[in-house]
Amino acid sequence: MPEVLDFTYESASCHLIIWNEGNRASLGDVCSKKRRCGHATKLLETVMQFVDERGLETLTAACAYPEISDGLSTLQLIEFYGRFGFLVEGDIDPEFQFMRRPAR
Repeated sequence: MPEVLDFTYESASCHLIIWNEGNRASLGDVCSKKRRCGHATKLLETVMQFVDERGLETLTAACAYPEISDGLSTLQLIEFYGRFGFLVEGDIDPEFQFMRRPAR
């Protein structure tokens, strides 16, 4: 059965679902109520340390939410997740992109 964990840092939050008998994790619902404050960066640093300590391969999807006027585009999200070692799966799609971070 998957384990769902919630992480927060200041105005940023996300969910991490650990599955596949504890070998993989899915990162989702990453959001920050305040942009350009470093909250999402600190949050992801904490989450990546957590998955690294457990040797988990981590999956996510970069997808912009156009209804959020100050939100990031999918391409900006790809760049953001890339800073944490996520790699694009397949061809880059400007609307929705699967990404994978190998276990470390």
